[in-house]
Amino acid sequence: MKIDFNKLSEHYYVKSTRYRFTKRPDDLTRGYNQVSSWLSELLYYCINKEQHQQKELTNEFELLVEKKRSEIMKLEPSEYRSGLMKALDDVI
Repeated sequence: MKIDFNKLSEHYYVKSTRYRFTKRPDDLTRGYNQVSSWLSELLYYCINKEQHQQKELTNEFELLVEKKRSEIMKLEPSEYRSGLMKALDDVI
């Protein structure tokens, strides 16, 4: 199961608003707010980690495509080579 941390963060922010702005917090509200702060930090951490991993994966993908492009360029010019290059051009 893939979690969309951005959507979860937005949903949680909306849901927790009523607890954060209570004028006279009771024990339930104080407990909710304590865990709410921790959850907000956890979601922020997960969003940043996911973005970093996505950047790494994108860089790896582009590197492998460029490596394949270099291999293809070593082939003699032909329709076949043109087809291979066109496929790579279509993906990036």
